[in-house]
Amino acid sequence: MSTVMTTVEHSEPAWTLGEKIAKARKLAGLSQIGLASAVGVSASLVSKWESDTREPRLSQIRTIEAVCPVPPDWLVRSRCSVPKRLIRHMPRSAKRTALRGLSATA
Repeated sequence: MSTVMTTVEHSEPAWTLGEKIAKARKLAGLSQIGLASAVGVSASLVSKWESDTREPRLSQIRTIEAVCPVPPDWLVRSRCSVPKRLIRHMPRSAKRTALRGLSATA
């Protein structure tokens, strides 16, 4: 009897920077106002980032990554995934909201 091994490949969604900022903010359980306060900008600027009408400076991206529970460089990588260890510690409601369509890696 032989065992057949199947490899499942999945492609990760191609999100815009704004979509990733919104996901990161939701993972952290922050409102746009809360993220704005942490980064030192206005809530309207955060809204513009999330709608891809403006882009944050690199220093602001680094602050967002420090405030939100995402791996370093997650926002600027072309592929995005959230490690399972981060998902495990999120409240159930945040998982449903923030991770809709998000792939998880080990």
